[in-house]
Amino acid sequence: MKNTFMKRFCIMLAAIMLICYGSAAIILKLSNFSFSQLINNGNDFSFNINKGFNFSTGFNKYNYDLNDEINENLDGVDNIQLSFVSGDIVFHENNENKIKVTLSGSLRSSSELTAPKLQYSKNGSTIKVSIQKSSFFGSYSLNSKVDIYLPKDYSKNLSVSSVSADILLSDKKFINLEAVTTSGDIKLSNITVDSLNIKTVSGDMSGSNITSNKLVADAVSGKIDFDNFEGVTKASTISGDITIKYANLIGNIDAHSTSGDMRLGLPDSSSFTLDSSSTSGDINSRFSLNNTSSGKRSLSGSYGNGTNKLSLHTTSGDITLNKN
Repeated sequence: MKNTFMKRFCIMLAAIMLICYGSAAIILKLSNFSFSQLINNGNDFSFNINKGFNFSTGFNKYNYDLNDEINENLDGVDNIQLSFVSGDIVFHENNENKIKVTLSGSLRSSSELTAPKLQYSKNGSTIKVSIQKSSFFGSYSLNSKVDIYLPKDYSKNLSVSSVSADILLSDKKFINLEAVTTSGDIKLSNITVDSLNIKTVSGDMSGSNITSNKLVADAVSGKIDFDNFEGVTKASTISGDITIKYANLIGNIDAHSTSGDMRLGLPDSSSFTLDSSSTSGDINSRFSLNNTSSGKRSLSGSYGNGTNKLSLHTTSGDITLNKN
């Protein structure tokens, strides 16, 4: 019986090998591949099947310089929407009432293609600037940078989104600011805004000297880190820490973390009512609370006149309330 099993196993193994070798032979035949090509070209070669499917080995042999610019007037514009991929997005000041966007960098590809360009559109009081979507075949490497020049006095609405790109913005004032990134970081400094909405997936967000009537910050697999912040706060993370130091406590704080620690710093002059809990973590407060109620994984109470509500909850992480 043992010999019969071994015979069947050997037959199955031989069949799998024949199928693999046969498939490889068909692919090489259809691609017009030859070993003389490999010998003559060294490590840099590619082969295609029916010009629709691409295998590539070695280095990307097609190089493209990215160099494009858009310069448009902002008269009557209340909303600016920006969307880019792969590279830093850096904001600068412009002395004119215009938005200027420059794209620079390089693209390396295993196949010939059209290098991406900037794309601009305007609809009423809204303008949109993005990178044209291109179909890339084979392997490629995109290394780009987008510089955005806005008038110093532009203070209306701005929305910026990115994929595999960092967003860096400082010294600005807006009505509404939205920043969204996938696989990239968001870094803000010296920003005054009525409504601030920030979202990251696989990226961190950080800020310093931020004043906002309302902050909504959501991070998936990333941390939230703000210093010298002022405003109403709603923050949540999945697999990331929340660290916020407040210059002044002037509104409610609603913060949740699924897997990460939470550290909040408040001035001694703050007034709040605390409601906190952790499924699996410790809770510590440097404030001497009144009307305290505490359990194994919960803590509530008030400080000062209890004006602002603090709702702090974690599933797997510690909660620490510090004095600045």
